[in-house]
Amino acid sequence: MRKVNGPRNKGFTLIELLVVISIIALLLSILMPALNKARASGRAVVCMSNLRQFGVATQTYVAANKDVLPLVTERFWSSGLLVPKGNDGGRGWSWAGLLHNTGGFGIASFHCPADQRGRNKLDISSLWNPKDIAEYDTMYTAGKQISYSAVMVNYAYATIPWSQPYSAYGQLTTVRMSKVPSPATKQTIWDGPYDLFTNGSSYQWCLSSIISQMNQRSPNWELTRHLFRHTSNGKFNAARGPNALFLDGHVQKTVDLLPLKNSNFSF
Repeated sequence: MRKVNGPRNKGFTLIELLVVISIIALLLSILMPALNKARASGRAVVCMSNLRQFGVATQTYVAANKDVLPLVTERFWSSGLLVPKGNDGGRGWSWAGLLHNTGGFGIASFHCPADQRGRNKLDISSLWNPKDIAEYDTMYTAGKQISYSAVMVNYAYATIPWSQPYSAYGQLTTVRMSKVPSPATKQTIWDGPYDLFTNGSSYQWCLSSIISQMNQRSPNWELTRHLFRHTSNGKFNAARGPNALFLDGHVQKTVDLLPLKNSNFSF
C-alpha cells in the first residue's frame, strides 16, 4: 500500500522575510507623519482648553472684584520686597495663583502637554512669586515653572501699563476691565514662559529680542523656544508663535507675532 505523505511544514525564506519587513517599514513611513500630526493636534487642543479656562477665571475674578483685573503679580519678585501678610512668607500670588484660586481648576491646567518639562513637578509653590532671582532660577531647574505667561492682565501703574509692581504692595494701582478699549485685540496670556513684557519693555523690543535669541541661540534661548513649541517640528517661525488668550476670552492658535504692536498688549 502506497504511503501518502502529508504537507510538509515550510518556514519563511529570507527573501520573504525581507519583503514583509519592507512592507511594514513602508506602512510606518506613511502612517507616522499622520500619527505625529494627530498627537500634535491633540496637544494643541488641550493647551487651548487650558487658556479658555484662564479666560473664564479672569471674567469670574473681574466680576468678584468690582471690575478690577487680576494683577500680573502681587509683587515685583526680583525686588526682594515682600507682600505684608502675604502667602508663603510674603511671596504673594502670581496671576496664575489668583486665577487658580478663582477658577477652582487643578494645577495641572498650568502645564501645556507640548511642554517637555514635567507636569508632575508642578505644585502650589509654582503659583507663588519667587522670593528673589535665585529662587526663580531654582524653580526653573527643578521643573516647577508653569507653561504659560501673562503678557497683559493688570499692571501696577496706570501711567506705565507695561510694568510689574516695582515697589511695595500698598502702592499698587488697579486696571478695570471696562476701561480697556477693544478687549478682543488685547492679548493677555501666552503659551510659553516669557515675561519680558511685564518688565516694562515695549513689544517691538521684545519681538527683536525673541528673533535674536532664536536665531543666535543666546542664553535665554531655552526659555524663548517654548513660544514655538506648537509650530511645525518646533522650528522657529515668527509668523507662527504661541497660542494666545485675548481679554474678551477667545483663544487664537499660533498667533503671528510680526504684525503685532504695543496696542495689542497695553492701552
